[in-house]
Amino acid sequence: MADINRYTETPLKLADARTGQIRFSGVLVLDDHQAVVRSLVMLAPITSVNTRDSILLRAQ
Repeated sequence: MADINRYTETPLKLADARTGQIRFSGVLVLDDHQAVVRSLVMLAPITSVNTRDSILLRAQ
């Protein structure tokens, strides 16, 4: 997450330890943070929730 958050306007946060156990390997274009979130949701078993100050990623 730290690597992705260096390039996004809104920080991504993991909802819990279970979400942190999900592995992803691939290449993401980081110039559009909403596209990054959409890609992660499509490729990994997670959902996203926009909060006031972050985007929360949660395991399904």
